[in-house]
Amino acid sequence: MTESNDPPSISDASLATLRGVREKEIAQSLQSVTALLVQRMPQHLPIIPESVNWHATSESMAQGGSLISAVVADAPGQEGIFTPGERKIVIAKVLPGLNENDRDWRNREIAQTKRAGRAVPIGVVQTLAISLMKSGDSMGLLVSKWYPRGSLREVLLNGTMTREQILSFVERSGDALTTLHALNPDPIYHKDVKPANFLVNVKGEADLADFDMASTVWKGDTFGTPPYASPETLLSVATKGRSDVFSWNTMVYQMIAGNLRQSPYPGYDARHTSLNQQQRSNRVNTLRLIHEAGLRPTSEWIYAPIVSTQDVEQRGFTPHTIKAVNEVLEQGLSLIEDKRPTMPDSTLQMAEALSLT
Repeated sequence: MTESNDPPSISDASLATLRGVREKEIAQSLQSVTALLVQRMPQHLPIIPESVNWHATSESMAQGGSLISAVVADAPGQEGIFTPGERKIVIAKVLPGLNENDRDWRNREIAQTKRAGRAVPIGVVQTLAISLMKSGDSMGLLVSKWYPRGSLREVLLNGTMTREQILSFVERSGDALTTLHALNPDPIYHKDVKPANFLVNVKGEADLADFDMASTVWKGDTFGTPPYASPETLLSVATKGRSDVFSWNTMVYQMIAGNLRQSPYPGYDARHTSLNQQQRSNRVNTLRLIHEAGLRPTSEWIYAPIVSTQDVEQRGFTPHTIKAVNEVLEQGLSLIEDKRPTMPDSTLQMAEALSLT
């Protein structure tokens, strides 16, 4: 994958055209953000002077908010924030809060992102500064380092990963996820685990991001992104961390198979554009009927194992490893998981399976 030294950006004029606002309003927005950052950035973190040159980042990269980036100056005491030779670039996510519901939603994202980073220093995006919205505020802020390689989804779309790379991801992300789930008394459930929500740093390591759906309780509401959303989330059944693990297992399945469009349950995958809304609803209703009747899934809902192809073997996977991986995934991706009293620690089992030769 080709990397750039700077975050992708577009001109203010182009941004104005895309968002239907005037250039003057964009300039005022950047000034307001800079003022907030100058006020909120702790002294021991990178200095952001009032004269810093902020750039509006491509709108397509902003999930739930606008992104702006800037190169920051050296500051004493910032050891450990940037690695040697790494460009000192920060990204600010500007979160809108146009009404009380927006503010509550975005403040939860800001607070959960900060809390997750403190609880899990490795494997989760770390916040450098935050600004919660108060009554009457129109925006909040999340500031972190810039991830030059983008998301894991972008990396996977531009190539496949070796067994060693996947094992490294499994160990790092698996530890992070299980630690978040084990926080006491308030665990953190991400609720939208997928490749697009893992950001890749200069070392090629992936950190979990985008905690806009995260919460400390699992209310049984529908959320997530097909095909990563677990069956019970579509059924609005509260199952806590097992649904995050289902999503994580689906990711690992695709990484090993080398295909982001491959699904462990072809009959369950309601993502493809070839399916209209009615067909997607029919598949969910079929799952609901299976659940309510206590029936076993039909043939189209059976796990489709990863096949040991030449490409898979060239990336370091032996048939023995693939067999072990399939056993872990088939167990961890079991449909209608709310009927099971416990969820196996797939993250630990997966690391063990990938270590086999």
